[in-house]
Amino acid sequence: MLKIITIMFGVLLLVVAVAISLIIYYFEADDVDYESFASHIAVPESIKKTPLIDVCEAPKFNWKGRDGESVPYISLVYGTLRPNFELIESYKGFFESGNCRGKPEIITSDEARIGYDCDREDFHAVDIFIEGEKACRSVNITFFENY
Repeated sequence: MLKIITIMFGVLLLVVAVAISLIIYYFEADDVDYESFASHIAVPESIKKTPLIDVCEAPKFNWKGRDGESVPYISLVYGTLRPNFELIESYKGFFESGNCRGKPEIITSDEARIGYDCDREDFHAVDIFIEGEKACRSVNITFFENY
């Protein structure tokens, strides 16, 4: 009898964990810590492999799951000390080596923007926006998902 109760309790915990995972993944979330439980469940490993360069502000994730009205996306936002040109060159090498083709880039002293069309299973496009004239610039990398 105790064995049956233990098994049922384990199944109940598994069902609850799956339900929480689905809720986290399919709904909207803002300012989720990079190392949080929610980001481990909802953010694909391929996106987590994106390099963080000269970090001066902790990385956070934002995402919006499938809602029937818009494309699902995951944004990685952090602060960096690196100049815009160097960041764009670093990310250009990273994404172009991962089946992505760059669109025309815009780089000025106070902002930079570049987009990529990707032939990948997990996301089909990436937009990178860097802004700020201060020492710690804001970097926003948005992945538009395929699922």
